[in-house]
Amino acid sequence: MATDLIEELRSPVTDRLVLYLINLGVIRPNDFDDEAEKGVRMTKKAINAYLKNYEKFMNAEFVDYKNKQYKSFRKILRENVLQVEKCLLNNHEYQPFIFYS
Repeated sequence: MATDLIEELRSPVTDRLVLYLINLGVIRPNDFDDEAEKGVRMTKKAINAYLKNYEKFMNAEFVDYKNKQYKSFRKILRENVLQVEKCLLNNHEYQPFIFYS
């Protein structure tokens, strides 16, 4: 269920964040270690850079064009969790979040 909830935010958060990090050179090919037994892993420096920018993306406020309110993706995720609760407990229809840019 957690992956279903985050799927709505995959494009506006995850995809944009990854492209942002790559295009600005925050994450580079040498930020990955290739160890035969463990596979390819990010360095601690790269993980810290990713998490710092992830928090920035999740907390950045923008105008939600649907209701003209300032929101963050963290707030939208919280609202979606509550909406799923209502759907399961009260048989309401789920309305997915649609991001307009």
